[in-house]
Amino acid sequence: MEYKIAKDPDALLELLAEHERAIARLYRAYASRFDEHADFWKNLADEEFKHSACLNKLRTLSQEDDTFVIVERFSVDAIQFSIRYIEELIERASQPDFKFINAFSLATKLEESLLEKNFFE
Repeated sequence: MEYKIAKDPDALLELLAEHERAIARLYRAYASRFDEHADFWKNLADEEFKHSACLNKLRTLSQEDDTFVIVERFSVDAIQFSIRYIEELIERASQPDFKFINAFSLATKLEESLLEKNFFE
């Protein structure tokens, strides 16, 4: 697959960082919902916040060094769609019939989807 150089690398990296923060908020919502598994979800949320911080460091590097190249591997629309989906999952977590198995299953599917799309490469 051929990638193109991002037209606005700063905006792309900010959106990717926001995506990581959205996932962290989801895991925090799960931590609030499931007290007995709160540490598990909080640890996952902390990892997502670290990913966001790494992306913000890349933003700084790309602003300081004009030879730093950011390729656009994902469409901005797809990332925005994913953020909206995650926000829906956060809302769903507050529903009375929402169970731990639902949270675990949705989180697993979300992480597997990111891995399958080589999101972390």
